[in-house]
Amino acid sequence: NKLISALMEKQQEYLETAEKGARNSQHILGVMLYKGLGVRQNYREAFKWLSLAADQGHSQAKLDLSIMIYHNKVIPKNHIDKYK
Repeated sequence: NKLISALMEKQQEYLETAEKGARNSQHILGVMLYKGLGVRQNYREAFKWLSLAADQGHSQAKLDLSIMIYHNKVIPKNHIDKYK
């Protein structure tokens, strides 16, 4: 799949910019981790990156967090009400 190959090539760049606070990179990493796109699926890490992006006003990250909550993925209980 071309999309997965492209994501895998850019993964390190996304991580570096996400760690610096880039909300789009945080969102992309969160989605990659949530869906297991080119990386091992990890709901806790996905939640971490998506919530960082959402806290900066990234609307798609907020939606993705809501989907995680709806599907009862591994989410710290103290964060659930924040994204309903």
